[in-house]
Amino acid sequence: YTMAAKGKWCCGNFSLKPLTKSNLISYYLPAQGFVTYTGLSLSVINPGLCTEVLPKKDLTNLLLMASIVGSGAYLYSRNHMEKIPQDKRILFSGFGATLFTFGSVLLWAIIKGALREQSNAAGITLGIASSIGLTKLGMCYLEEIDKSVVKK
Repeated sequence: YTMAAKGKWCCGNFSLKPLTKSNLISYYLPAQGFVTYTGLSLSVINPGLCTEVLPKKDLTNLLLMASIVGSGAYLYSRNHMEKIPQDKRILFSGFGATLFTFGSVLLWAIIKGALREQSNAAGITLGIASSIGLTKLGMCYLEEIDKSVVKK
């Protein structure tokens, strides 16, 4: 009885939802954030991988901002944030997303330094695995926080 058998993906249920404002904030922006977050991990660990498409600095900055927007939208839509005034909710979501993303960038820079003599395959594997693992860990953490909030 695997996650695939239950219709699960690495980071939750995988299905398309109707395009509404609520789904945009709680589903589509976080989904694009996950994809760009994974791309960011590869850009930091193995910068030469995608430099043919865009200059490295531009690509990394684009992936960084899209990752922050996606994870910020995910934080914003969490149950434990519902009763917080909107201005604080936006501020807290942006703060949490920035800490998560920049903390990940620091981890990936350390991994890149440790892999200096290793193959590109090792960097790509560690980049993808760490982005999936950190995302899943963050989601599980937020689910526990959401459980602690009593709905009225």
